[in-house]
Amino acid sequence: MARAGFWTPPLLDLFAPFRLTSLCLGPFRPWQDISALLETFTNPANFAALISLSIAGAFVSPAALLGVATLPLEHLELINTSLDLAGVGCLVPLAPTLAMLSLQGNAMIDDSALPFLSCFPHLLFLDLLGTFVTVPGLIKFLQRAPELQSDLKNICPPLAVQKWLVSRPSLRAPLSSAELTWKDACSRRRPRAPSSS
Repeated sequence: MARAGFWTPPLLDLFAPFRLTSLCLGPFRPWQDISALLETFTNPANFAALISLSIAGAFVSPAALLGVATLPLEHLELINTSLDLAGVGCLVPLAPTLAMLSLQGNAMIDDSALPFLSCFPHLLFLDLLGTFVTVPGLIKFLQRAPELQSDLKNICPPLAVQKWLVSRPSLRAPLSSAELTWKDACSRRRPRAPSSS
């Protein structure tokens, strides 16, 4: 529907009264601007039950994300959306609820976006494949957000970072923070409290 241009603001408005919990918009035509379509989300009554939103292949401006950031989202995919630093900053209002975030294929995202991402205390999955986030940036990110070290259960880093991780020998002893790898930092977990029976 998206690639053919069928998703329009009036059509999306038709779905607003239904208590949809998941919505997939895309893939769109490359560089198709869907800002007008996303304005539907600026009305707080629209899509109030939406917890999962996927947008793929369209240009998404930071201003268009302001409405998206008012939703009670737990899962957000912004794949190949030309997202930049300003766009990531517009997502910060989702911090109380967001557990899964995919920023895959957004080449304008680099280490400068990581301070914004450290504002998400409940993040369990982060997809950075196709971004320009670096190993040193990821290490600093984890040092700034120690709660994420124990709560991040899955991450998909950029390919360059994956290649770097593969080249590292397995660790036998704790490393200094300068030597801490992304994979190792993500694998460290807080011990779980015993359950009361």
